[in-house]
Formats: sequence, C-alpha cells, structure tokens
Amino acid sequence: MTDHDLDLTAHHEAGHAIAAVMRGGSSLRSVTIDLNQPGHGLTLHRSAPWDFGFIAYAGPWAEARFLWGERPFDERDEDDCDFSDYVVGVLVNQPDDAAVWRAWRNDPVQVAVRREMDRHGLDSQPEDIWHYELESVWPQIQTLAHRIRAGEAVTDDEVRELKDAA
Repeated sequence: MTDHDLDLTAHHEAGHAIAAVMRGGSSLRSVTIDLNQPGHGLTLHRSAPWDFGFIAYAGPWAEARFLWGERPFDERDEDDCDFSDYVVGVLVNQPDDAAVWRAWRNDPVQVAVRREMDRHGLDSQPEDIWHYELESVWPQIQTLAHRIRAGEAVTDDEVRELKDAA
C-alpha cells in the first residue's frame, strides 16, 4: 500500500469514526486499516438506524475532502469537477458505503421526510447539511487519521474528546 493509499484509507475511516460519535446514542467500537490491502479499512459502531446514512456518507466525504485539499469549495478542479463530484467518485469506488447510504436514503421514512421538507420549502438534501457538520470537524478528522495511519488504537472516549474539542 502506498503512502497515498494509507492516507486516503485513514481519512476515510476517521470520517466514519468521528461521524459515529457526532450522533446521540451512537458509540464507536473500533477502527482498523489493513496495511496490506489498499483501501481496506473497517470502522465498527453501534448506532441508531436513522444515523446510518450520515455515518456511511462521512467516510467517503472525508476521503474526498483529503483529495480536495485546500481548494475553496466554490471552485472546480482542473477537470471541471466540484467537491460533490469528488464525493460521488469515492462512493462509486466504495460500494459498501454506497449501499448503506443508498438503503438509508431510499428507506420509506426518509423518502417521506424529504417529501414533507420539500412541501414546506425546506432543504431536503441532508448531504448539504452533513457537509457543513463534517467540515466543522475536519481538523479533528485529520488528527484522528494521522493516529489511525500510525497504527494507534483509538477508543470511543478518545474520539469523543477529540470531536468535542472542535
């Protein structure tokens, strides 16, 4: 696994881990990356079903954020892609996360909630809000990614403490 692959995977798993502790009633069980297989990581958590979408989305978001770098979010890259294109690109290459996010998004309750929000003129795209939530803890995601990449074990309490420092 290259250094770049390790960085991507560590940021991806750090995104899941931070997201898991951002929701009430959720707890982080473990975070690991496989140093021998590019892109193979696993974050285990106990969470309410209504939080699955956010937690699944947060890993690809963090990987995309790492790739995006310091470029302002209202800009496009040299291939005319915007940040959301980066997130979609990661989701396409992470079928497990995409499947969880899609199942959550297509759940009848979520569909009904978005329909009602649209009816009242509210933003019904949770990913828009999630982006701001995750960006507010981006420095903490980076710190956690460095620890994961170094092979450090991280606990629920440590990740909560890190998140609370935001």
